[in-house]
Amino acid sequence: MNLSTVFRERLRKHSILLVLLGLLLLGLFLRIYDLGSESLWLDEVISSQISSNDLAHAVKAYQVTDHPPLYFLCLHFWIDLFGHSEPSMRFLSVIFGFLSIVMIYKMGALLFEEKTALLGAFILAISSFGIRYSQEARPYGLVILLSLCSWYFLIDHVRKKRAVVFIGYILSTAGLMYTHYFSCFILFAQNVYIFTESIASKKFTRGYLRKWFLAQGSLLFVYLPWIRILSGEFVKMQKGYLWIPKPDFFSLIGSLKEYAGSAPLLAIFILLLVLLVLSFNRAKGIKTMAEAFQSVKRRSLSLPKDAEGVYLLSLWFLLPLLIPFVVSQFSQSSIYWTRYTIEAMPAFYLLVAKGISSIKYSRARASVIVIIAALSLLSIYNYYIQVNKEQWRDAAEFVDTNAQLGDLVLFYAGFGQTAFDYYSKRPDLDKRPLTSFVAVCSGKGGKTLCLDVKGNKRIWVILYCPECKPVPSAVIKNMLYASGKVSLLKKYYNPHYFNGKYSRIEIYFLSRPGRN
Repeated sequence: MNLSTVFRERLRKHSILLVLLGLLLLGLFLRIYDLGSESLWLDEVISSQISSNDLAHAVKAYQVTDHPPLYFLCLHFWIDLFGHSEPSMRFLSVIFGFLSIVMIYKMGALLFEEKTALLGAFILAISSFGIRYSQEARPYGLVILLSLCSWYFLIDHVRKKRAVVFIGYILSTAGLMYTHYFSCFILFAQNVYIFTESIASKKFTRGYLRKWFLAQGSLLFVYLPWIRILSGEFVKMQKGYLWIPKPDFFSLIGSLKEYAGSAPLLAIFILLLVLLVLSFNRAKGIKTMAEAFQSVKRRSLSLPKDAEGVYLLSLWFLLPLLIPFVVSQFSQSSIYWTRYTIEAMPAFYLLVAKGISSIKYSRARASVIVIIAALSLLSIYNYYIQVNKEQWRDAAEFVDTNAQLGDLVLFYAGFGQTAFDYYSKRPDLDKRPLTSFVAVCSGKGGKTLCLDVKGNKRIWVILYCPECKPVPSAVIKNMLYASGKVSLLKKYYNPHYFNGKYSRIEIYFLSRPGRN
C-alpha cells in the first residue's frame, strides 16, 4: 500500500469521524433545546414521585407503574444528584437519546457500511419522534438505547465469537427486560433470527446453539424476581386496559407516521423501502426461489451481507409492531400503543438509511437527503411550537393565584390531583375527588345529577381524564351546571389524541345560589 493510498484512507476515516461528531452535536442540541419550557405531564409526575422514594419504599411503588423498575432506579440516583426540576429530570433521557445516536451508527456500520451508518445516525438525530422521547422523564429513551445495544452485541458476537461481547448481550438484554414489558418481542425476533439462520445455513453449530440456549436461560433466571409482577400485569390486561382502543390498519400507519415525523416523510420512507427491496432483485448472489429453497434444504444458503442485514432489521422492525397488533385483535383488551412499540423505531430508520444508500446516482441521493432534512426540521419546528404536554404547572398556578382560603377543589379522576398537587403551593385548599359529592337532584327537567356540597362558598372543579371515560364528560358538565352558576375559566389542551379526542385540563368555577 503506497503513501497516497494510506493518506486517502486516513482522510476518509477522519471525514467520517467529523461528520459523525457533527451529527452527535446536532442531535444533542435538538434534545437539550427548550427542555424545561413545559411542565411535567402526569406520567412524568409519577416518575418523579416513584423515583423520589427511598429504595425500600420504591420497590413496592415500581409494581404499580405498568413498567419494570430499571429506569426508575436510574432516575432515583439521578434526582439525588441533580434535583427535581423539569430540565434536570428530563436530562437523563437526553443522555439516553444521545447515546442512541452513537449506537445506531455502530449498528449500521456492523450490518452494512459507513455510508448507511451515518445516514441512520442522521435520521435519528433529526427525528422529532426521537427528540420527543429524549425530552421526557419516562423509560422510552432507555428502551431505544438498550434495544440497539442488545442487537449490536448479538450480531457482533455472531460474527466475531468474542465472549466479552456475549456478556454485553446478556447485560443489555436483561436491562431491556427490566425497562419495558414489550422487550419480549425483541427477544422473540432475536430467536427467530437465530433459528431461521441455523436452519437455512451452517453458520450456527450445535455448540453455538447450546450457548444460545444457555444465554436465554440466563436471561430467564435474571428475570425470575419480576415474573410474579409480570403475571399480575397479564391479569390486569385481561381485565381490560379501557383507555387503549383496539387498533386497525390505520393504527399501524399512524405509528409509522409518528416514527417518520409527518405524512410526507412517511411517504418518502416507504418509497425508499420499496426501492431497497427492488435493489436486491438486481444484487449479485441472489438466487431464484427454487435454488434458494434447495439451498435451505441442504443448509447451504448464504445470503450477501447486506441481504442478511435487511432480513435482521425486518424482523426487528416488524415483529414488535405486528405481534401486539395481532394480540390486540383477539385479546379482551388492547395492548397496542405507538410509544410501547418504540423499540422497533431504530430498525425502521436503518432500513430507510439503507434505502437511501441503494440509490445509484449521487445527485439523486443527495437530493433525497436534503428533502428528508428539510421535512424533518419542519416537523421539529412544529414540535417545538406546539403544546406537547399537559400543562399542570399553569393549571396549579392559576388556581393558587385565584383561590381563596378554604375553597373546595374537586377533581374528576384521582390521578389529576396527583399532578396538580405536584405543582400546587396552597396547602390551605380543601382538595377532594369530585365523585364523592355526586347526588341525584330534582329540577325542571326531572331527575338529574348534581353536586351535594354544603357549607362551601366557592368550588373549583378540575376535569381531566383522557384515558378513562367511565362517565361521559358531557354528563359531568351538565351536573355542574345543574348545581349552580358555573364559569369555564381555563382550558389547557394537549394535542395528543386519546380515543379520538384531545387530552385536556378544564378548570370550572362553581358559584352556588345564595353564596358569594
